[in-house]
Amino acid sequence: MTKKRPRRAPMKRPKQPRKRESRFELPPETLRAIEAMQQQFDKRRAKYIDAVARLNRLSTAEARALGWMEFIAANIDTFGDQEALVHLRSRGHACEREIDDVVEYRRTAETRAFKNSSASRISYSDAVGNGSVIPPFDHTADIRRVSSLELPDFWGGSDHQEFTIDATMLRTVEWCQIGGFDEWWERIAIQARESVLRDGVNPVPSSYWLFAMCRSDYARCLMGDALERVLDVLELPS
Repeated sequence: MTKKRPRRAPMKRPKQPRKRESRFELPPETLRAIEAMQQQFDKRRAKYIDAVARLNRLSTAEARALGWMEFIAANIDTFGDQEALVHLRSRGHACEREIDDVVEYRRTAETRAFKNSSASRISYSDAVGNGSVIPPFDHTADIRRVSSLELPDFWGGSDHQEFTIDATMLRTVEWCQIGGFDEWWERIAIQARESVLRDGVNPVPSSYWLFAMCRSDYARCLMGDALERVLDVLELPS
């Protein structure tokens, strides 16, 4: 008979020291900023819910569509929303208050673009402590001659608006008679010409871009030669 080996007592694992519960507290100014953002969101959400309820009471689809356009035009949240304002203006609506709001919206975005450009103009050598700060962006500089890498456009859109958002900006200028940003639009025309000559034409995105630009009389006057070049290339047999 074989002797049974005695069972070993199970080894006790050493007790792990209890982790101290650390309580992370945000600075007061950050909490106030978050609270203000939440209040703004709640206000916008309530306005949206009220608008939907009001539109649902309208009897026809045409009336609901017009009401939705009026709501978007009165509550511009992105630059793409300006298409609703263009739609109303093209059908004879005055939209004076909405146009004033768009001008203010653009001015704020333009100021932010200048500020961000100035804040980011620090050389790499300065970042590691060996260089000097590049002078702030000169707001009196000719925007038409400033690279978009140095001073990005103050507007933008969603991914699906990549090839149409510039045309939206020009169409809004045209229909709403907005002045004061001419150098930005002229820079669009200069960059379009340079892009066609230097980079050529990619058929699919260029088709979207050309279609959007041709919907604007102002764009056709501003960059007609570039539009014609793009069209000539697109009409060539593959």
